[in-house]
Amino acid sequence: AGWSLSDHLNVDNLIKSMTQGSEERRMEEAGNQGEDGED
Repeated sequence: AGWSLSDHLNVDNLIKSMTQGSEERRMEEAGNQGEDGED
């Protein structure tokens, strides 16, 4: 609540940059089984 879209994107990008390697591998292993919809 109270977050602008840009704030969300900035945080999302920060998290992605911090977890880039392991996150990409995890998503590949998950086979896109709907986990992306959690966001």
